[in-house]
Amino acid sequence: MVPQLCNVALILSVLLPLSFYVLTAESSTTVTGPNVCSSRVSLKLSRQSASKKRHTVKPETLCFLSWLPCTFTRVKYRIVYTSNYYTSYSRRLFCCPGYSAVGEKCRPVCSSTCKNGGTCARPGQCQCASGWTGSSCTIPCSGQKFGQNCTKICKCRNGASCN
Repeated sequence: MVPQLCNVALILSVLLPLSFYVLTAESSTTVTGPNVCSSRVSLKLSRQSASKKRHTVKPETLCFLSWLPCTFTRVKYRIVYTSNYYTSYSRRLFCCPGYSAVGEKCRPVCSSTCKNGGTCARPGQCQCASGWTGSSCTIPCSGQKFGQNCTKICKCRNGASCN
């Protein structure tokens, strides 16, 4: 074999088995548990492969023992790349509206900070600690109510106050 043909054969033996994959999508943090929504996401993918293609070359040279040009053909190979494009679908997980990712969990978001030991129970709604009420748990219970969010009514006798 001619040295140039050996190089081509070596390159082809390395490149032909290879396929290249290109992924064009953003990665996102995975959330788990309740209050997780999902959507279908399309990924545009490309698979590129290399193959060898045969072509003939007709160089004009001087023939042996003659001054006239003679024509002959020589077979050569070249590498041809082809791309196949396709779409793949997957599910993207994210926190539902009104919830925000804290680590891998979706936690409710309240419009104002819950005060006096209150916690955000649902989007926009604080769960107040015992003795407090209001949208951000800043109003103390009135004299005749007690408990969480001041929902329990005092049944005190003889003019006693409710704690």
